[in-house]
Amino acid sequence: MIARFDAEQPQVKIKELGNGKTAVFLCTDGNWYEETTDSGTYRFWECNYHEIIGKTEAIPLEDIKKNPSAYMYYEIPFAKPMSESEMIEELKRSMAELIEKVYNKED
Repeated sequence: MIARFDAEQPQVKIKELGNGKTAVFLCTDGNWYEETTDSGTYRFWECNYHEIIGKTEAIPLEDIKKNPSAYMYYEIPFAKPMSESEMIEELKRSMAELIEKVYNKED
């Protein structure tokens, strides 16, 4: 997406949102431009813009800082929700682990 600002923007801006979430604002390939309209001439900073918002551990912050242009279309991968049968198998596995821990502690 192309965005316009009234001031020059950093290529990478990171904001901690709390609750383990982070927002990353990317502004690459920016330049100053002038535009004349019926109401006058104005200057603006135009750049490629992208936002990444999600769990902090899911965002490759250090790599984004090194190469922001590579992340202009980055979306955080979402985990595929488990099917009902996968949930049942996960519950069975968890219960088996708990039972094993309980019986091992009594020995």
